[in-house]
Amino acid sequence: SNGTFDVTATNYDVTIGDDFTNNDTVDFRTDTTTFDTAGNTSTLTYSAATTFSSLTISTASKPMVFDNVDQTNVTGTLTIQGGACGTKITLNSDSAGNRFELNATGAVDVDYAKIKDSAAVAALTADNSSDAGNNTGWTINATSCTPSFEQSAYRLYAPADSVTAGAPLAANNTDYTLTTLNEQFRLRALIHVSGVHLGQSGQNFRLEFAERGVDNECDTSFTNESYAEVTGATEIGYFGNSTPNDGDDLGSRADDPTHDPDTVVDQDYEEANNFTNSVATIPDGQDGNWDFSLVDNTPGTSVKTFCFRIRKSDGSAIDTVTVVPQITTVPEVWQMMLLMLPFVWFGINRAKKRRTCNLMIKS
Repeated sequence: SNGTFDVTATNYDVTIGDDFTNNDTVDFRTDTTTFDTAGNTSTLTYSAATTFSSLTISTASKPMVFDNVDQTNVTGTLTIQGGACGTKITLNSDSAGNRFELNATGAVDVDYAKIKDSAAVAALTADNSSDAGNNTGWTINATSCTPSFEQSAYRLYAPADSVTAGAPLAANNTDYTLTTLNEQFRLRALIHVSGVHLGQSGQNFRLEFAERGVDNECDTSFTNESYAEVTGATEIGYFGNSTPNDGDDLGSRADDPTHDPDTVVDQDYEEANNFTNSVATIPDGQDGNWDFSLVDNTPGTSVKTFCFRIRKSDGSAIDTVTVVPQITTVPEVWQMMLLMLPFVWFGINRAKKRRTCNLMIKS
């Protein structure tokens, strides 16, 4: 509005299905302002702090975007009701990473909301709701809503006696063939969280492995593979370094695995099952990153390719698997051949030189 918008002493309620812009003065008196129309994103833009009497948003899946510069005030009742875990109302800032300020000083009823980039001036609580990150002043409880998990990305690294893995062995989401018998290596794997945030230490997981099946694929349906938990004694086993301890906070790398465009929240270094997000909450729509210290324990009698998957600690499946890490071992005979190659090449070159010399003499 330009000029003064006044609902009059009659206190008419106001319903808005789209955007709301305040360029001057608004007097809502004691009315209720409702934002509806599920298909429309309502963006609130102000030239100064704007005060609503009572504010209601109760249309399922309604997206709301708030001015991050000028504060939104609610002096009466604030009602945000998405109705169900799958139909949360989203509350976002109009500038990603910059919090919008919400000051609600009356009665508050926030249920089934997904909140991101928000600063509650007076403390607020949201139940059955999702913390999508960068919020302050809020207590956001998942309550009856549970997160979904996706095995979303991985990368293989050289070993290191440290919580920081060695140099990358391959690109993001790319398999690798080991070069020595009983070689150590590191696997960093991401789990994507959606639907609702995963509170700190909110779920226990375990790492499993299997020899690749006859179809020669580490496929996401796990066809022809027989998976088992990784232990210290399995063919691909956990390796205990001398310096870091199982469960220490991992050391981040600039070339860590990515799941663009999502933010990655670093978690733990692992030398044994089980593992959890003990370092920090993983917001809705972001990924946790874990670092597994592993070793090839095979006897080296043949080439073997192994696949990896993450499951909940009780053995039940996570919701989605998008990528499956893969590593191929090298048998002892291959290792000997690799070591002998320089000498074989040297011998061939010498033989060629002798033949050349003989030919030159005869001619």
